Amino acid sequence: MSKREDTLIRLEMALDRIVKGEVKNIPNTKKLSVRAVELEAKLGDGSIYYYPEFVDKVKQVKKEIAESQGVVIKPRADQLQDKLSKEKRSKENLKDKYTKASEKLASFTSHNFHMDDHWVKENEKVKRLERENQKLKEENHMLRRDNISAIK
Repeated sequence: MSKREDTLIRLEMALDRIVKGEVKNIPNTKKLSVRAVELEAKLGDGSIYYYPEFVDKVKQVKKEIAESQGVVIKPRADQLQDKLSKEKRSKENLKDKYTKASEKLASFTSHNFHMDDHWVKENEKVKRLERENQKLKEENHMLRRDNISAIK
């Protein structure tokens, strides 16, 4: 028996064990997949792909099991289309969030500018009133001093 035939036998046995639920090398919870068969057969990563006819067989068995359980397996193109649609929706949502955040930031910036301008004007008024108050205090002090008369 050649090495290729030996490997195919190991793959067949591993596939049968997974289908029957009598696995030895992988957890029972692991679903049927090309990688699971590879692990059950104790082969290296990707080595099963040297046997494309066996990869097709694993996919066919997986499809048959899914159909017997009433699960519909979508073709790869449909899965990619669904994924693309989700990514487009996600991108649009992010774009909307970004636009709203930008508008909110612009609003805050504008409001902040107006508040800052208002604060500067009010601060100038306060300084002007403080100077006027100081001037009036000095005048009051001078007037009181002028009203003081000498005692004779």
